Amino acid sequence: MTPTLVLVSSPFQYLCAVELLKSHNICGAVIVVDGSAHCINSVKQLSALYANFPPTQVINASLLKQGDLAERIASYSWIPSEFAGVNFGAVLIGDIREQWMQDIACSVSSREVVLVDDGAATLVLHDFVLKPAKFLLPVSMYQSNPARKEFALKIKQAQGLDLQQKKVNIFSIYDFGSASVGLKNEFKALMSNFSADDTEEWHFIGSPVVEKGIISEALYNKAVEDALVNCPVSGRPIYYVHRSEDVEIKLGYLHALGYEVRINELPYELHLVEHSLRPRWISGMHSTCLFNLKLMFGLDFPARCYVL
Repeated sequence: MTPTLVLVSSPFQYLCAVELLKSHNICGAVIVVDGSAHCINSVKQLSALYANFPPTQVINASLLKQGDLAERIASYSWIPSEFAGVNFGAVLIGDIREQWMQDIACSVSSREVVLVDDGAATLVLHDFVLKPAKFLLPVSMYQSNPARKEFALKIKQAQGLDLQQKKVNIFSIYDFGSASVGLKNEFKALMSNFSADDTEEWHFIGSPVVEKGIISEALYNKAVEDALVNCPVSGRPIYYVHRSEDVEIKLGYLHALGYEVRINELPYELHLVEHSLRPRWISGMHSTCLFNLKLMFGLDFPARCYVL
């Protein structure tokens, strides 16, 4: 059985990788390169996921995000040499915006490369990055700066990265049509043992849009309050904290509104399955969770998206 290489930086990416492996009955060793060290909450959730779905090996990559370009590339360029002589059945990439994932995938031997993250950004990446590149990796996120692209390429080659051009497939909840090579993610493996208990809960999915400066705190609070006022079902309101939120500054406000606040150590979708929860309703900002629950519980599952 051929091994699989999984390159991730977030818990949901690994959950989607596990879904692909299980739903397609892919066996053999699973080696994970984990680039989540920059986010402590991602580290915690990934550790919990590794306990639930143990890989054969985890390599923790200490990736540099700032500073000298050569040093940033050197923080991961050593990894492909660890697999000299290994022919992977597949390399699963969590996010092509993470250039280190592309560079490693194109510098090891494998039969195929698959993008597994179903974040909403996948739609934009498909239309404006992958499709124009004919689904060939590596593809640069700096198309408007060819000089920088060429400079980075020389550094990577000098550090031993092979960077062979490779076709990428997409494992996604979205239907991209016949223009791309797509594998449908329906969360069948995740839901195979799900048995829902009756619950009187409805959920608001937290988002770090204020922390990232995307919208103001006032606009975000308006959505949180509107969900309470215009909730179409009865039940106890639960606020699920996103792993990148600064929840400490929101706790008093949320409790005053009447929300119970939950911080879970697993991706939200897996948390529901593990605890046999089927909320009566879900709301939140533009979140992949809203799409995922429609797949998990049916298209008629009630959900509300507050558009940015």
